[in-house]
Amino acid sequence: MKSLIIIIILIFSSTAYSQSWQWSIPIALTDSVSDNISLSFVNADYFEFLDYNYLLWERNFGDSSSIILLKPSQPNSEVVICRSDSGIRFTNPIGQLYIDSTIFVIWQSNENENYDLFGGFCTGSRLTGIHQITTNSLDDVNPSLSGEILVWEREGKIITKNITIIDTALFLWDVEVAIDSVDCTNSVVTNYEKFIAYEKMIQDSSSIFITWISDSVWHNPVCLFAQGDNRSLSIDKGYSSALFWQNYSHNNWNLKGCQVHKMINDTIIVYDTTTFNFSDLNDMNPTGYSVPAITSEMDNVISPLFAFESDSTNDLEIFVNNEIYYPNLINISQNSGPDVIPQLSQAGWLEAVYGDFRVWLVWQSHRNGHWQIWGSFADITLMGIEGESNVSLNKYQLFQNYPNPFNSQTSIEYYLPQSGQVKIEIYNVLGQKIKTFINYSQKSGIHQVIWDGRNENNIAVSSGVYIYNLTVDQYSFSKKLLMLK
Repeated sequence: MKSLIIIIILIFSSTAYSQSWQWSIPIALTDSVSDNISLSFVNADYFEFLDYNYLLWERNFGDSSSIILLKPSQPNSEVVICRSDSGIRFTNPIGQLYIDSTIFVIWQSNENENYDLFGGFCTGSRLTGIHQITTNSLDDVNPSLSGEILVWEREGKIITKNITIIDTALFLWDVEVAIDSVDCTNSVVTNYEKFIAYEKMIQDSSSIFITWISDSVWHNPVCLFAQGDNRSLSIDKGYSSALFWQNYSHNNWNLKGCQVHKMINDTIIVYDTTTFNFSDLNDMNPTGYSVPAITSEMDNVISPLFAFESDSTNDLEIFVNNEIYYPNLINISQNSGPDVIPQLSQAGWLEAVYGDFRVWLVWQSHRNGHWQIWGSFADITLMGIEGESNVSLNKYQLFQNYPNPFNSQTSIEYYLPQSGQVKIEIYNVLGQKIKTFINYSQKSGIHQVIWDGRNENNIAVSSGVYIYNLTVDQYSFSKKLLMLK
C-alpha cells in the first residue's frame, strides 16, 4: 500500500538543505481592553502576490464587536474595517485575497435576530459592496472559503454555494446545496483539491466526513475517520490538502492528520492516517502548513510545519516544530496564562521560487484579563531543491518537468522499462483535460515531450497549477507543474 501511495500521490512541498526554522521571540500584536477572538489568515487563490500575511479577527466589546485587519509584519497597521451597533455581533471573519490587493471578507452577523452570512470588499481600510449572502431564519455560522466555494453550518446541516467575483467590487452566488443534513459541524474546504470535510456526530462521538465535487456535482459524503471522538478539524494552510484534528482516546486528546487528494478520474486517495504522539496530556487545535516549492515526491509526509496547543506544562501553551517534519517541537508561547487556537499564515509560489519568505504563527493569549493576539515568525530560506534520483531500470518513472515554474515551454520526461501503450495528458486543477500529447505504443527507454502552455486548440492557457499524467497500459502516474506568465 505504501509503495502504491508513493507512486500515485505526488505533492508540492519544500525540500530544503537547510533543515531548521528560527522562530522569533513572541511579540504582542494587540493590547486592547476587550477580547480579540476568531483569528483567521486571509486565504489566497492567485500566484502573483509576494505577501499573503493578512490577519482578520473579531474584537468583542460585549454588546458589540468590530472586525479587524492587520499585517503582522506591520504591528501598527491595524484597521477596523467594520463595527457593529449595540446588541449586534460581527464574528468569525474569513477572507480571500484577489488580484488588486482587494480582500473579499465574509462574516456572520446577528443583526437580523439570527446569524446570517454577509460579504464585502476591503481595499485599504474601507469595506464596500456589502451584501447579505444568507437569509434563512436559522443560524448560518462557521464559514469557510476557497476559490469560489463557500461552505458553512446551519444548525446541523453543511451547506455550500459558489461565490463568483465579478470585478472585485461585485459578487454573485449560486443556489445552496446541502452536503449533509444531520448533526454536522465545523466544515472546511481545501485550497486546490476542492473537497469539503466536516465533523458529524455518530451516536455519542464525532467522526470526520468528506465529499468532493466533479462535473458540478458533489459526491455522497464518505466517512474518513470514525475511531474515538474527533474535533477541531482544520486544513493545511499550504498546498498539500492535509487535514488535522484532535482525537480523544486513552483518556486524553491526541492529534491526527492525513492527506487527501482528488485524482483525475474523480476518485479520492487518502494517506494512512498519522497520529502525533506528543504528550500524555491533552494536545488540541492542530494547524499545519506546507511550504510551497518545486519538489520531488515525498513519502507520507503531512506538512513540514505543524503547531498546536497543549496542557503538557499544566498550562495551555502553543508548540511548533523547530526543525523540518516535526523532530524538534518547542514551546513558543511560554506565557503564565492560557495560549490557545494557533493559526499559521500562507505564502505564495513566487516566494518559494525566490527561496526566501516569512511564515507567521499567531494565537490567542489571555493576558491582563482579556484575550490578546500574540505571534512569532520564521524566515525560511530554501538553500536548494532536491533533484531527481537516478533512473531505476525496472520501473516506470515520470520525472518533474523542467524548468518549473515555466513561462514559454517546459520539458516532461518519463522512463519506460518495457514497451507499452502510452498516453501523456495535461489537466487543470478542476480535472478538465487541456491537451493530449501522445496516445500510441512506445518502446522502452527515456522519452520526452515539450509543452508550450497551449491547449488542444493552440490557445495559450492562463497562469496556474496544472497536472500532467502518464498512463502506460494499466499504470498511471501524475505530477504537478506551475505556469507563470
